[in-house]
Amino acid sequence: MGAGTQQARDNSNNRQALYHVDAAYASGSMKFYAGYMHSQDNTGLVDVLLAEQPISDIGNLKSTNRIDDGPFGGIAWRVTAPLLVSGAFYSDHMRNAATTSNMLGSGTRYTFVALVEYSLSKRSEVYCTVDFNRVNGAATVELPGRSNQTGVAIGMRSFF
Repeated sequence: MGAGTQQARDNSNNRQALYHVDAAYASGSMKFYAGYMHSQDNTGLVDVLLAEQPISDIGNLKSTNRIDDGPFGGIAWRVTAPLLVSGAFYSDHMRNAATTSNMLGSGTRYTFVALVEYSLSKRSEVYCTVDFNRVNGAATVELPGRSNQTGVAIGMRSFF
């Protein structure tokens, strides 16, 4: 079990606060994860960073009281000593979020992730991951011009 909080203030003393609770449970070769995150932002920074595009007047986003609530969960299965298969689900329901027309609205983002890792040694592994994102409402600023996106990555990692 775990919990945490973080608070930041901008130079105008507007506040962003984040709270989360997490839990993990292991049984044999399986691990289960679950948690919940709540964020409240009056700095406008969350809207600007998630949009990854210019928002004409960030000053209008200050003190808008953007709220994000996000439950998440996942599972990891150690199939064999070198093979780990994981899956996760993340959700974010946002309110008072900036839209593409610089208005405020609500929206939701859902993300599904699958990951396969194969250890070649204690320090290196190969992996493949696939993620799928679906957005609606105010969350569409994160994927301009579409409502979903799929990503695939294959790679090799070395741990030092």
